[in-house]
Amino acid sequence: MFQEIAAQIAFSPSFPYLSTALGITSIAGLLGWRWWQRKNIYKSLESLPCPPKHWLLGNVPQVLAAVKQKKYFQLLFDWSKQLGPIYVLWIDRPRLILSQPKVIENTIVNGIKDGSLVRSERMRQIWNDIGVPIMIGENGTEWQWRRKAWNPEFNSSGLSKYFEIINQACEQVIARLQQDAPQTEVMVDSVFVELTMRVIFYLVIGIPVEGKSSSSEGPPLDILKAHEAMSIWGYRVLRLFSGEKIWMKYLPTKASRDYWRAMAYLEGLIGPRVDKALKMREKNPTNWT
Repeated sequence: MFQEIAAQIAFSPSFPYLSTALGITSIAGLLGWRWWQRKNIYKSLESLPCPPKHWLLGNVPQVLAAVKQKKYFQLLFDWSKQLGPIYVLWIDRPRLILSQPKVIENTIVNGIKDGSLVRSERMRQIWNDIGVPIMIGENGTEWQWRRKAWNPEFNSSGLSKYFEIINQACEQVIARLQQDAPQTEVMVDSVFVELTMRVIFYLVIGIPVEGKSSSSEGPPLDILKAHEAMSIWGYRVLRLFSGEKIWMKYLPTKASRDYWRAMAYLEGLIGPRVDKALKMREKNPTNWT
């Protein structure tokens, strides 16, 4: 009997139409189930303010346009002024935007400590795509020991010993401004970029603020190249946040070539110093757990 029914179905002229209808119904059902599941998961976020969004694409068009123009953070700042310190961006997955330091600390730091906040696998992949796991790309114990390694220096007593270095960097910038030809306007962006980069690279990996030649630790800091490389990496992270796939860095595009060039420069600048720091740690092990 079953063979007869199967034969009738197999040779029925309406079978292709039935298969098509069944396929469309299945896809529609799957999409509907996914929509219902997503709506229930993020239902609590719908009560929070959000920028005007497209009914299907959410805030993706605005975010992509801002990233392309390199005004992403300006966009977030403008929305914070309009919507307040807490609002939601609806992209592929909703993003909760926080702009008050106390709220950020309570939500992120305390949330990771007590386990109530867990970074998604997608976010971890984006942050750790730099090549090695980093603090903001980890959860739980992996996050905790990295934060403990940073914490000793980020307090008033830890930073006070670097005031002389910061002052030295400031004096260098002032001296350079005084040597330049008098102008009616000073482009402060480049000045503060140089000052910030010199201080950060000294505090993080120990490159002297006045260094202009290579040493046994590694090459000197080239402000323009380092800033450009970090900007390229940061721009790629923003594109990943906006939906770009990680594997696209392997495509033969200008963005990919710029990315690999930037990473090669940063690895050449930072790598030798990290290697030396690891060797020093082997001689003086510290338990961060």
